[in-house]
Amino acid sequence: FKNGIIAGVKFYPVLHETKSLNFPVCGMSDSMPYKATKYSNLTPTMTDDFTREFLKVFDEAYKEFKPDIIVCHHLYLLTAIIRANYPNDKIYGICHGTDLRQFKKTDLRRDFIYENIKRLDRIFALHIQQKEDIIETFNVEEKKITVIGVGYNEKIFNTKEDKKGLNPEDNSKLRLIFAGKICEKKGVKSLIKSLKYLKTKPEDFKLVLAGGVGSKEEYNSIYNLALNSGFDIEFLGKLSQEKLAEEYRKSDIFILPSFFEGLPLVVIEAIACGLSVVVTDLPGVRVWLNHMLPDANIKYVSLPKMSNVDEVLEEDLVNFEKELAKNIDSICLEVKAGKNGNIQNKIQDELKNITWENIARQVLK
Repeated sequence: FKNGIIAGVKFYPVLHETKSLNFPVCGMSDSMPYKATKYSNLTPTMTDDFTREFLKVFDEAYKEFKPDIIVCHHLYLLTAIIRANYPNDKIYGICHGTDLRQFKKTDLRRDFIYENIKRLDRIFALHIQQKEDIIETFNVEEKKITVIGVGYNEKIFNTKEDKKGLNPEDNSKLRLIFAGKICEKKGVKSLIKSLKYLKTKPEDFKLVLAGGVGSKEEYNSIYNLALNSGFDIEFLGKLSQEKLAEEYRKSDIFILPSFFEGLPLVVIEAIACGLSVVVTDLPGVRVWLNHMLPDANIKYVSLPKMSNVDEVLEEDLVNFEKELAKNIDSICLEVKAGKNGNIQNKIQDELKNITWENIARQVLK
């Protein structure tokens, strides 16, 4: 590796915050764990600069590499730009979910994006429900869409190292872990608020939160909420993949109370490290997980009522937090009874179908 890129792999960066592209990189979510520009804040001039700079660099790569197929991530602005400017090439798009959310929320070049995403030669979707969403959103022919799911890195996320189970600092405590951006839309605030409804005693568990900062103001609000909650909560900050896997192996239960996801890879990574899971009942996710990992110990929490794709209705949050607590209690009892340990061999066999290598083979096929 050199600068994070594998040796021998050609790398063509488009540099932001320069004279020709004088704003931070655009984030597919409105809250990113780094300095980012919201797509909704792009002016016509910024959009023109974005288009010009990406095409300049892409054209250099295109001429040198002479691709048979162009693969673009996200069914959004950049993919539409490439499709429009390379009309005779075979172009495939990979949907991640955040792209659909941006398209529905943001007016930015809507007609341009719609027309060009519709003209892609093939689209890869995470699950069946997302495939249906793509068809409805962009009026794409069904035969153009292939469901490939999501894959994880089994070399990092595994149970090969000794999994201690229970809090390593105190073997009488269950260790609950969250991983993702520390922000409201990931459900972190609701997770902390749900703890007061638990029947599991405060001295019997510890909650650790792994992830970077989206909005600093939002992070500080969540941090103060945790500080004043009276519960044992630790913020680990943003971790490398290797460090996150280590934290998973120290833990017992993974919790993701997110209000919007495509197909959350963190859930699969946590299961691969031997954890039981509590996750919101996100569209399409339960069906896919039940199919691919039928023996995994997962509890699903009903989503709160929403408006505008991913805006939660505040009046429904208390019900959501109570149901979240009920599911955490239930899975705590199961973990203490050793339920997950009895089925780990089955789960490890099921995980072989969703490794990165397996997903890559599906894409190549």
